[in-house]
Amino acid sequence: MADKNEILGYLQATLATLLVGSGVATASLVKNASPLITQGARYLIGTILLIPLVAHEERSKERLTRIDYLHLLLVSGLGVVAFSTLGIIALRHIDPSGLAIVIGAAPVAIGVFGPIVDKRRPKIKPIIGAVIVLLGTAIVEGNSSATFIGIALAIVVMGCDASFSIFSVGVVKKIGAYRLSFITIAFGAVVLLGYKALTGNLNLGSLTHREYLIIAYQGVFSTFGAFVLWYKGMARVNIESIGLFPGLIPVGALTTTFIIGIAPHRGIVISIGVAVSVAGIAFGLSNKNRGKIHESLT
Repeated sequence: MADKNEILGYLQATLATLLVGSGVATASLVKNASPLITQGARYLIGTILLIPLVAHEERSKERLTRIDYLHLLLVSGLGVVAFSTLGIIALRHIDPSGLAIVIGAAPVAIGVFGPIVDKRRPKIKPIIGAVIVLLGTAIVEGNSSATFIGIALAIVVMGCDASFSIFSVGVVKKIGAYRLSFITIAFGAVVLLGYKALTGNLNLGSLTHREYLIIAYQGVFSTFGAFVLWYKGMARVNIESIGLFPGLIPVGALTTTFIIGIAPHRGIVISIGVAVSVAGIAFGLSNKNRGKIHESLT
């Protein structure tokens, strides 16, 4: 049975993924603006909010290795910059539901590759649970419209989303959730806004008032809140267990689309899909040997 520390980690992961899902849905409302500006601005907001938390976070005595630095680069480059910008571009060729379905496959990749990066053998039960979660995701989202380019981009976005967790697992234990969030978010802000500034296209005045509000929401909740909650949860739970929770991203996305009025009402079907996803998560977490951090691959 999970202890209080694990339960808190699961709750943090749940809220984090729901917030990310809301960000996927609201991103569809700013898809005509430059993704480099909108995503860079949201990361800038998140970076600023993290400064006081980082200043008071206890420093770890462990030193980062070259592999850790490589993982930091992969998390920042793929999991942050590529995920957010390609996600916006993908929404020009696929609807939010379709994108959410594909992203919902991330738990399968995390269940397979996460333990390997953490120097442990993958376990079959979390992987089966992830497949069940994906089935629930498909039921929740229902029919969606997409072009071939949209599907291809969505698959790439899913890989970026999975890399965000896979390559964070070892680093978060060494530098802490706040510091890891700050590094990755700040990297995104500098790269995206820096590029636009260097090319002379950093025109924040081109955004509408509604786009500013959406960016502010994403900066506070889908960036600052989601990053901190996710990494806090990851520090408490092993990667294949927490890796099941991105399957809830579509639930957050769909809930948000109802709130902002861009989703059809399919109450019974949605309830069934959510139930299947929750069942998948429960099945994946039911393994009594959920993974010991020091279990070797050899």
